[in-house]
Amino acid sequence: MRRSFLFWGIILISFGSIFILDGIDILPGNPLEYLWQVFLIILGTWIILNSRWRPKGEKTEYSSISLLGATHAKIRINHGAGHLNINSGAKKGDLLTYSSMGTVQQFVRHDNEFIEVRLSPGSDIIPLVGLGEGFNWDLQLSNEIPLSLILETGASQTYANLGDLNITDLKLSTGASTNSITLPSIPKRSDVSINAGVASLTVQIPANVSARIRVKDGLTSLTIDKDRFPRIDSNTYQSQDYSYGTHRTEIKIESGVGSISIH
Repeated sequence: MRRSFLFWGIILISFGSIFILDGIDILPGNPLEYLWQVFLIILGTWIILNSRWRPKGEKTEYSSISLLGATHAKIRINHGAGHLNINSGAKKGDLLTYSSMGTVQQFVRHDNEFIEVRLSPGSDIIPLVGLGEGFNWDLQLSNEIPLSLILETGASQTYANLGDLNITDLKLSTGASTNSITLPSIPKRSDVSINAGVASLTVQIPANVSARIRVKDGLTSLTIDKDRFPRIDSNTYQSQDYSYGTHRTEIKIESGVGSISIH
């Protein structure tokens, strides 16, 4: 929080200085013409300082959300810049547990046997001004019930080992990022949708899972295990046993610029 105040304090002092210099005829032209240059200089300096300075007052926050007797759940993770790690391992009776640097806003809706949870950065974080290393979250999810998981990330590094989870529906929307995802091996049928911007994406499909993979890529380098997933048309790859496999997943990937590796 202190760094947010400091950032905006520097902004106000810098802009005020511009108008003072203009008032005493040191700066030529309209002072408003200099505002965006000064903003970029301040922002660049702030990013460098943030990468090297972490106030002593910043602490790791720990929390958990109970299953509340639910038999299925939807989890939406709205994560900005930083590091996001997701694994199984929530305690029995908990839907999820997490640790984070900085506050996290929780939204929980419970309706009989269904529970919906949304996590997002706390209100004390200002975009581009928050923690020096971004939002560092570590989550452990429950493998007791089927899950729908939605991940919305920005300039981040995401590591998601979902192999031991019963995730039937997975959606990932990401920007300039690095992503490594191991898909779930538990459900008999799952759907995966990935929309990536300027991203590096690695997808590991468990050995017991048959897959149909549709890729719509822009300027993307695509590497795929064609022995395991032969191409059946211009943008579709499919396991030979997909039609009768015990565990099947339907994967749709849309990417802009970057690299995709599927194996």
